[in-house]
Amino acid sequence: MPQTPNHGYNVPNEGAQDWHVPLNDNFEQYDTDIEIRDTAANRSNYDPKQGAKFLATDTGRVSVGDGSNWQGQLAQSRYTAPSASGAAGNLVAGHANNSVGSGASAATIAGGGTSSNPNEVTGVSSTVGGGSGNEASGDHATVAGGEGNSATAANAFAAGTNATADHEGAFIWSDTSSGGLSSLNENEFAVSAAGGVFFFSNSGATTGVELASGSGSWSSASSRALKSNVDRVETGDVLDRVVDLDISTWNYDAEDEDVRHMGPMAEDFAAAFGLGDDEAKISTVDADGVAFAAIQGLVAALDDADETIEDQQDRIDELEAENDALEARLAAVEEKLGLDGTADHAVTADD
Repeated sequence: MPQTPNHGYNVPNEGAQDWHVPLNDNFEQYDTDIEIRDTAANRSNYDPKQGAKFLATDTGRVSVGDGSNWQGQLAQSRYTAPSASGAAGNLVAGHANNSVGSGASAATIAGGGTSSNPNEVTGVSSTVGGGSGNEASGDHATVAGGEGNSATAANAFAAGTNATADHEGAFIWSDTSSGGLSSLNENEFAVSAAGGVFFFSNSGATTGVELASGSGSWSSASSRALKSNVDRVETGDVLDRVVDLDISTWNYDAEDEDVRHMGPMAEDFAAAFGLGDDEAKISTVDADGVAFAAIQGLVAALDDADETIEDQQDRIDELEAENDALEARLAAVEEKLGLDGTADHAVTADD
């Protein structure tokens, strides 16, 4: 008995008397080979035969029969065609329970999802890259992956674990160390990284800045092993330049005028010290270095002043000793002359 090349269905031999037998076998196979299509509410109307497939035409979810019940399964990518109103189609991959809301268009779920924690997109041009339990409901919002993340505002981004981007343009990354992280302002960049944050500025990942775990300040790469052309500075000269540097209080144009900062202008700093690679910016490494050098220069100046004061005190002590000696000699002379040194002697005729 021949079979069809693609599906392996039985084909009656020409002139066979029992031609209906292979056809009946084919009909039995149709229940598992051909997908049942109906709305989700009508799924119970069909027999969940082992291996049978049911596609809910209203939700796009696929179920597979196990002989007793319909079970969800990982679905292949499915595409929702553009609507008559002109809304663009949507692409959904991953678990069969992943879904696209009625208000979505040109939206994408790239994968992931589970039966209990599916991914969902409901915004226009919104995207979930993978993971599970993620939601992108803001227009043009993105959840890159992870678990339990939501990007509910337009152009928002969330990723990691339990990150919530509820403000337009917010970028939120949340690690697994806490219960999650939520946006507080529009267009903010917020990161929860209990293991520390590192930014490297070279291909070898040796130069950059670090916010160490638990720290409240940045550390700059400054090891001797990373430096070349090391020259000592004349700290007294640095101190003189610092003294001549104009220091002001000010606010950035982008800030409220009530916010105040203190420091020199970058152009003046560059002219005074020739440091950094941009005269419109002051590197914190350079500012710290100038401060250290100026402090050393000031200490040296104070040491010189102390030495001068000590020399002057020694001279004062010498002069006081000389003065004491002169006073003693004067007192001796007066004593020999019979003068008490306190009053003039009157001259009489009897003298």
